[in-house]
Amino acid sequence: MGKYFSNPVKLSFDPDNLENTVDLGEYSESELSALRRVFEDPIARTFWLGIRPRHLTGPELNYGCLMASKEIQKRGIPDSPEELVPYIAISLQDNESHRLELARELFPYIRGEKELRYEVVVIMK
Repeated sequence: MGKYFSNPVKLSFDPDNLENTVDLGEYSESELSALRRVFEDPIARTFWLGIRPRHLTGPELNYGCLMASKEIQKRGIPDSPEELVPYIAISLQDNESHRLELARELFPYIRGEKELRYEVVVIMK
């Protein structure tokens, strides 16, 4: 287990079946759509799974992860954890003190050398 996330990441909802595992009244359709897109995009999903377990976030995380993924797809996969830091900044609006540590942990997953998986452990509805 890493400092920022475990693999698999434990989820209390099923991203493949949001309609049956999430109280939809709590989320706008655009928020649910963004979350669906995050889990369909391997890079955005990796950012989300790596960031969400240790941070208080809101729907902006979904949009940030999608934006970071789009930038990486446009510019190419970073060659080092240091080059990954700006993409974490896009995904996560917080203080900068730990971004490099998080980038070091996420780096092999973003590069596709490892797979960051998730496990649905509790269905909340």
